[in-house]
Amino acid sequence: MDNLTDPEREQLWLEEAARRAAQIDSGEVELIPGQEVARKARALLDRSK
Repeated sequence: MDNLTDPEREQLWLEEAARRAAQIDSGEVELIPGQEVARKARALLDRSK
């Protein structure tokens, strides 16, 4: 990635965004609300102490 030009990087991000949008649209992946992700992350961090 370090050797790519800005337009090349932008194209890769656009392709990745399109791939992820297609996964969502097809039901291949399930979206998780940000609050739930944050809650689970905090619980994992609390357990590691």
